[in-house]
Amino acid sequence: MRKFTVIGLHPDADWSHGMREASFVEWIEAEDSAAAGHRVQEALSSKQDADPDDYLVIAVFEGELHDIYELES
Repeated sequence: MRKFTVIGLHPDADWSHGMREASFVEWIEAEDSAAAGHRVQEALSSKQDADPDDYLVIAVFEGELHDIYELES
């Protein structure tokens, strides 16, 4: 198994605000990035008040998330 970080963003969110607009950040162990993304979709669909179509997965990457930096405008 490999470790992936999956970051989700609601389609209506303003990405110019960076990670503050992220709907979720999940750390997933999976065989590959597609499996990691699929597991997040399954988890969202299991929540009673969440519609997985309301979320856009914007990043699936391997490794640990050490820091989040905000860009100065």
